[in-house]
This record gives sequence, C-alpha cells and structure tokens, in this order.
Amino acid sequence: MPHIHDLLGQVKENFKVGLATNSRHREVDIIFEKLGFDGYFDIRLARDNVKNVKPHPEIYLKGAGIFGVDPSECVVFEDSIVGITAAKSAGMKCVAIINTYSAEDLKDADMQIESYRDITVEKIKALGKHNPL
Repeated sequence: MPHIHDLLGQVKENFKVGLATNSRHREVDIIFEKLGFDGYFDIRLARDNVKNVKPHPEIYLKGAGIFGVDPSECVVFEDSIVGITAAKSAGMKCVAIINTYSAEDLKDADMQIESYRDITVEKIKALGKHNPL
C-alpha cells in the first residue's frame, strides 16, 4: 500500500479515524502490527463487534455513533463492492481504492483513486461537507 502512511498521518491530524472491517479482531491485530498502523486509528471495529457484516451498514453506523457524528459527515475508504454498498447505505461518502476490483465494479463510490497519493485532506473535507468535487 504505497503512500498509506503519509495519507494516514495527514488524515489523523485533521479527523477522527476509525477502521470498520469484515475481518475479525485477531486478523486486524496481525495486520496492524505488520503494517505499523497502531497510532493512526482512534477506533477499530471488526465483524466481532456487529451482528450484521457488510454489505449491511451496521458497522459504519456504529462507528459514527461512537464518534458522535452524523453519518453524512463521514468519508469511508473502501476497496470492495460490499464495503461501498455498506457505506452508501449508511449515508456516508465513499472513496474507492482501485486494486482488487476494477473502476467499473466500484462505480457507486463518490470518488475513485488508484493510489493513496491521489487523495488530499482538502478533497476529504469537501466530500464530508456534501460539496461536489
């Protein structure tokens, strides 16, 4: 994931940051350790924390509730079709990262990027404020 640490550092300085994944907590812990993600996220939600996994929006709505923000203020980064469906169903904006799926598969996202270098804090803020890019 080239440039992910640069982006996470900038995002963490400007926003509350949460992880919402269909993986289990034990898998998340392994990934966080290997990738050095510990200091970047305020919360981690995994499939162990919800009754309904993505594409159901429960995990995203739970995260917004923990942060005390309206779902419409949230911007989700996703690389899967079920994740985009969950984010949009929750009323959140979504940035699709094109890697496993094609741009066409991820067309329901509000924005698509091919690299974490393609997104800025300003673009994230604009999405969260309902401004078209």
